[in-house]
Amino acid sequence: MVKTPTILLRAELALSVLAALSAPVALFMALNQDRFFSVGAEALVLVAGVFGVLAGLGRFAHGPAMAAACVGGAIAVAAGVAGLESGVLPSFRGEGVDLAILGSRAGLAALLTAIAGLMILARRPARSVRLLLIGLITASPVVAVAVAAQVGLVARVEDAIPPLVFRIGLLAVGIAGVVLLSIAVHCLIRAFEVGVDAADPAEPEKVGPVEKAAGA
Repeated sequence: MVKTPTILLRAELALSVLAALSAPVALFMALNQDRFFSVGAEALVLVAGVFGVLAGLGRFAHGPAMAAACVGGAIAVAAGVAGLESGVLPSFRGEGVDLAILGSRAGLAALLTAIAGLMILARRPARSVRLLLIGLITASPVVAVAVAAQVGLVARVEDAIPPLVFRIGLLAVGIAGVVLLSIAVHCLIRAFEVGVDAADPAEPEKVGPVEKAAGA
């Protein structure tokens, strides 16, 4: 069994303590406003926070990443339920307190989920981080094209060149985008899969085609 870095366990502990301590306050506010779904949601945050504290203290040594992901997921669900009942979602408009609660819950959920991912990547950092970087770099052209389309750059190019040339170029970019996105998704999945494999010493090490090509 690969040991989880202490700093990640401490980060999970700190965030879970924040969630557990803030839940009773938000729960009391929800009771005063007769938001009974929010009451249940905050009770879920409280329970999730307690489990997160236990995980941060090392009580779930065989699955700390799964524990962090579950706590983050529970907080995200609770935030969604409370946001819908308070009217903050889906418009993201409402009273400042409701917005603050939703924002803090969403932030806690995102951070705990990120910690879960880092726990997995830390099991075999040399291979996992390399695959993660390859995936992010490979996906960056696709993201750049999507951003360009969103801000109107693609439309400007369409107006500036002949229609046939634009269509041929669009087809080429589309094919290249599918290929790059496929490689990126594969690398990102493998980055975490490598860490999952490392949790079980009896599991034979797997090497994917992209890793062989990259020499990972």
